[in-house]
Amino acid sequence: MRQGVNWKMIALYVIVAWALILLTGSFLMSAGVFVLLFALEYIIEYFIEQRKKNKGTK
Repeated sequence: MRQGVNWKMIALYVIVAWALILLTGSFLMSAGVFVLLFALEYIIEYFIEQRKKNKGTK
C-alpha cells in the first residue's frame, strides 16, 4: 500500500521549526523541542491506533 506525502503536515512542521528558531534563538534548543514534538505526536498516534483496535474487538 502506497501512502502519499501529507504536504499540509510538512508545511506545518516547517512553520513550527522556523518559529522555534526565532523564539529560542538557538538551533540546538529548537531541534530538541522539535524532537520532543515528534515523540509526542508518535505517542498520541500510537494510543489512537490502539484505541481503534480495542474498540473493534469489543
